Amino acid sequence: MKPQVSLEEITEDTLDAVLDLEVTDDQKSFVPSNAVSIARAYFSKESWFRAIYVNGDPVGFVILHLDAHKAQYFLKTLMIDRKHQGKGYGTLAMEQVADFVQSLPDARELLTSYPREESGPRSFYEKLGFEATGLEEDGNIIMSKPL
Repeated sequence: MKPQVSLEEITEDTLDAVLDLEVTDDQKSFVPSNAVSIARAYFSKESWFRAIYVNGDPVGFVILHLDAHKAQYFLKTLMIDRKHQGKGYGTLAMEQVADFVQSLPDARELLTSYPREESGPRSFYEKLGFEATGLEEDGNIIMSKPL
């Protein structure tokens, strides 16, 4: 049976459960802490962020940077708790993220980036249809997925 994955607003009542989620030790260098990520998103007018729930339990979160003026939509963070990685939840969440972005004005692609490290998420994003653009930002390789 396919798990029920949903993207839910992070509220005062759900914040602690999302903050308690953790990536694996070797992934900690790729992403800021959950508290820092969510605080930055909360104070950015161009951020859209949601907790990822599976069958009613939080397993991660996603943060998008939405620039409607340039019709650019950038996945800043996809975080799945270490206990829930490898179960397909990230892929199912990304399907919903892509659907959301497609509903936005002039959305033709979804962008993201990954660090050069071998253990980074490059292959995960490639499986989702992202391709390297040849561009870099802050040492990260930018990828694009047509919508």
